Amino acid sequence: MKDPTKKTLVVQGEQQMIVVLAGLPLTGKSTIARQLAGKLDAVLLDKLALRECLFPASHGRVSREQNDYVLEIALHAAVWHFETAPGRVVVLDGRPFTRASDVRALRRFASGLGQPLQIIECVCPEDVATERLMARHRRQTSPTADPGPDQCDEAPEAITEPKFVLDTTLPPWRCLSLALRFLEQNQATVQAGQDQGSHCEPPTRARTSHLNPGAGATK
Repeated sequence: MKDPTKKTLVVQGEQQMIVVLAGLPLTGKSTIARQLAGKLDAVLLDKLALRECLFPASHGRVSREQNDYVLEIALHAAVWHFETAPGRVVVLDGRPFTRASDVRALRRFASGLGQPLQIIECVCPEDVATERLMARHRRQTSPTADPGPDQCDEAPEAITEPKFVLDTTLPPWRCLSLALRFLEQNQATVQAGQDQGSHCEPPTRARTSHLNPGAGATK
């Protein structure tokens, strides 16, 4: 069968972009993130993988402070990639971003760098998520792949920022095609604004906390 996503224009050129995969656990965020990163030749920053490296003995259960710290590391890595590879797309995965404060922090982060922030919220029915969890357990997946406390201990808040809602019960090729189309359309909108005279300063490496502006600033 021919790959339908090959008909989709891949985001490219000098337009940098931060793509965030949001949504509750088991809604398919990581699958879409990996597919997008492959199609866009993007940097994939996986918070769960970073968490395993930084806190290997946690077995998937860490505090909010530890999760926030891991996200900080990922955001600093994003800055480094934007500095060293103009035109780079960064895909951020591994956190549900179901706290309004997290999403606002991401928006401030992207705005401070002068980069577009594209949010893709993955959704699926609860019974589908339950079946995915059972299948994961049958495969004996590493504990770090299970939802962490930042993902399931608090009631989720609706993402009110501009976003694209992706139903991950659709076939994988269709999910990828829709996500790429969303990014392509948004890239065209951003590019049109720049062509009309808007200008973004090149990013500089951040030394303060992205989640808590003003904290940890160097003197």
